[in-house]
Amino acid sequence: MKYPENATLVLNIGMAFLLFVIGSYGAFGYVVGYGKCDLITSCLPKGPLTNTIKAALCISLLATHPVTLYPASEILEEMIIKESITNTKRWKTIAKRLGIRTVLVALTCIVGGVVPNFSIFSDFVGSIMISFVGFIFPTYLYIKVSNDLSLISKILHWFIAVIGLFVLGVGTYSAIKEATKK
Repeated sequence: MKYPENATLVLNIGMAFLLFVIGSYGAFGYVVGYGKCDLITSCLPKGPLTNTIKAALCISLLATHPVTLYPASEILEEMIIKESITNTKRWKTIAKRLGIRTVLVALTCIVGGVVPNFSIFSDFVGSIMISFVGFIFPTYLYIKVSNDLSLISKILHWFIAVIGLFVLGVGTYSAIKEATKK
């Protein structure tokens, strides 16, 4: 970071923006009545704009899937492959790494194809992970790492964590309610 003294401000603005975007998206979907469909794109009217939105979502998923799998593949590679990439048998190490990554992609495709109602599964995982990874975990870590937080800053950060817990509870309850309905 170019100006480390602005780290707190950057974190606060980022968390507020994340809260606004996710909250607005969810509220808009339910106010307009898109809560009736499993996928919000299924409720959109037919036309070129809807096709463009679907294509953009597909491209986004294709582009972000490797980024999402990167931490898991790195952890698995370190556990399974003991030799370094600078090893003299470099091609074998690269082949092992590519094999692990291929298996991970295949497993995610299998889960997507085997789970009967993937939207419910995705609702459940999303409600837990977005709340935890987006609100609760970063806020908790920041409070633990920062020793010189003012009282107002601590209250603001705990407020963000409490909102994350609330969203986690509501999202999990909603996902479980939908799962038991179907």
